[in-house]
Amino acid sequence: MWAIISNHRELKFFVGESRSAFAVKGVSYNRVQENGTHDLIVSELLSEGVPLFIKKSDARAKAVEWDLKGFKYIELNPSIIVLKGKEQ
Repeated sequence: MWAIISNHRELKFFVGESRSAFAVKGVSYNRVQENGTHDLIVSELLSEGVPLFIKKSDARAKAVEWDLKGFKYIELNPSIIVLKGKEQ
């Protein structure tokens, strides 16, 4: 799976045409590099409304559609996706 992220030293995700990226609490470059965490990261991103794409080309097409500047992509390889609700 792929997500669109900003060209920033802190991991920030784009969510739409707003052209602004935001950090997701608990998700960092270090955590993405840890083995076995992608299942949890993908679940957290989905619960925060971050769009994920099956193919990199789909992410690229959406970035062009949103007319984003200063972005790149990150690949996540979950073995399972668990959807959870946002905590109030």
